[in-house]
Amino acid sequence: MSQFSVEVRGIPEVKAMLSNIKNGANKAICRALNETVKGVKTDSAKKITEKFNVAQKTVKRDFKSHNATYSNLSAKVEAKGKPVPLGKTLRTGQKAAGATVIVKKGSERKTIFHAFKATMRSGHKGIFTRDYTQKKGYKKSTRKLQKKGFYAHLPGEKTGFAGVNYRLPIQELFTSRVPDVFGNVEVMKPVLKKASERLEKNMSHEADWVLENAR
Repeated sequence: MSQFSVEVRGIPEVKAMLSNIKNGANKAICRALNETVKGVKTDSAKKITEKFNVAQKTVKRDFKSHNATYSNLSAKVEAKGKPVPLGKTLRTGQKAAGATVIVKKGSERKTIFHAFKATMRSGHKGIFTRDYTQKKGYKKSTRKLQKKGFYAHLPGEKTGFAGVNYRLPIQELFTSRVPDVFGNVEVMKPVLKKASERLEKNMSHEADWVLENAR
């Protein structure tokens, strides 16, 4: 799990401004914090996808926000999550040698030998491999199959309509976790700077809102 905090400025001024309104300061601070948290989630997703070749919705699913309340003036955004399936990266490809991916934006496309793209019954799209290394004909140094007819030697069972189903185990391939990128201070510096500026602006706006609605 990764999380950051932002210093809250202007609280004494807000409390003084709203001292004559019951719970006025707490209401303004609470609303400002919660509005800022929304922006942090959006900004973080944008920043992470500048580096990490995945869709923003893939990043956002691993974010969880904790809103402030009048009695607990604390709000945060945290990132939790498992490694992202390679099938969730953008612009995946398939060729005879294996599946191709670009995990980091700006990097070269890489081929994962013998991997294949597939869609599960649930609709989940992933990149998988079979444990071909346990069969004769596989050379670890080159990661290639060394003789023709290799697939014919794999243990399999015939089906009435789909040819042969290979019984070798398959495993899905994954890449980095969203929290790993979210936890990178250098990546997140611009987000934190913007969050601090947004919070200060929100504090002023919400204080004015409380004053206006108290009349």
